[in-house]
Amino acid sequence: MGKKSDMDVTQMRLPIAVVIAIIAQSGAGIWYFAQQNATIATMENTIAQLEENSMRMIESIESDTRDWVNLQRDVKDNMLFINDLRDDVSEENTLLQFLRADVESALRKIAQMEIQIRYLDKDHTNITMDQAARAATSNDKDYGHPVAGSY
Repeated sequence: MGKKSDMDVTQMRLPIAVVIAIIAQSGAGIWYFAQQNATIATMENTIAQLEENSMRMIESIESDTRDWVNLQRDVKDNMLFINDLRDDVSEENTLLQFLRADVESALRKIAQMEIQIRYLDKDHTNITMDQAARAATSNDKDYGHPVAGSY
């Protein structure tokens, strides 16, 4: 038997340093991949937390935006309501001024009527023409005669 074409594994001898180096490299590779797996798991947890926080922030922003829009709408509605109230108060004030003018006119008419009633209730038999003329030209309410058509 001259040449051996097949190698017999049992006959092979590897130096112990090579075997230790292969085992060390395999252990280092396993450790490296385990570290990578832990890092990836940590990053996945961090990403999940960030996504959850982002969703909460988006919901909060949407809620705040809705509240802001509603507040603006309410302020606008209240401003319109206040302007309507101002218009109503202005109209009521104008009506009140007309009413005051009517009341003042009525009070003047009543005062004139009181003067006429006092004049009519007096005994005119003793009044001379001279006294009647003086009373007509003065502001004497005891003897004054109201001018016809003054009310």
